[in-house]
Amino acid sequence: MIYAFSFLKSLQFFGAVTVPFYLQRMGFTYTQMFLMELLFSVALFLFEVPTGVVADKFGRKTSLFLGSVLFGASFVIIGITRSLTLFILNQILSSFGMSLISGADRALIYENAKYKGKTDTEAAAIAGRYDAFATAAMLIAFPAGSWFVSCGIQPYTTALGTVFIATGICIMLSGIAILFVKEARQKSEQNQTVTSAFKHGVEGVKYVFSNNKLRQYSLNYAIVSGLTFLMFWFYQPLLADNNVSITWNGVIAALFNAGGMLLLFATRNSHFNNWNKARSPHHLAHTRNTSNVLLSFSSRTHCPYYSPQYSSSPCSACSAHH
Repeated sequence: MIYAFSFLKSLQFFGAVTVPFYLQRMGFTYTQMFLMELLFSVALFLFEVPTGVVADKFGRKTSLFLGSVLFGASFVIIGITRSLTLFILNQILSSFGMSLISGADRALIYENAKYKGKTDTEAAAIAGRYDAFATAAMLIAFPAGSWFVSCGIQPYTTALGTVFIATGICIMLSGIAILFVKEARQKSEQNQTVTSAFKHGVEGVKYVFSNNKLRQYSLNYAIVSGLTFLMFWFYQPLLADNNVSITWNGVIAALFNAGGMLLLFATRNSHFNNWNKARSPHHLAHTRNTSNVLLSFSSRTHCPYYSPQYSSSPCSACSAHH
């Protein structure tokens, strides 16, 4: 069922239409759009250690279940509301829910594998299949979401909200799937206090920064993630600027992820071994969030890929070009 959890939580029907959702349904500018992402990333960064206490004290399954419910609910709210105030508050709820999931799934895989006496190579294979199910879900959801938005079943802006609602429902269903996964927990973990669990999380983060190999790995991850997110945010308006139908957004996004899956299989063993050495499920989340924050700040400059399909008027930096 851990694979079902991975598949369901990764059915991101909204993924290939995020930019038009922000610009056309919510009416945001590019600056406002990235400020929302900045808020999410900063909140996620701050929640990582406190929510890690939940996983350490009450179990990975508990953390994953609560995270799935809250994270999924936040997507349903995003798909329904057009209120700026509620949207801002929902970004905090979304980051809290995601922080409960972040790292806990990977820790659950590793600890269950260790409890069953499996080697690091075998554990890496399980983690690889876990990621493969997630990628398979995105390969399905990205084209399906962009097709639904463009097919005319619902009005365009309504459909942009519906794909978020569908994503949220699938994420909440993943919370049900995780309840059927057995969790192997040591007695020392079950008996530890909230204070000791918090200290454990802080020590794990400190270890990442004190270990030279993990620092290098984290820096590499942050740089690559920054470039990846740059493409994620700008390929959609770039396609629209070249009069490509939004239907193709999902196909292109799926191709991006297919390429990423091939790279993942090529590097899985070395990455997973570095993860095990860290013994902290939160260090990758911190490096990822750092790259998000840097991208959010850099995006305060005007977007070079303004498209009349996505906005009623061009930004000042692009007006001369258009």
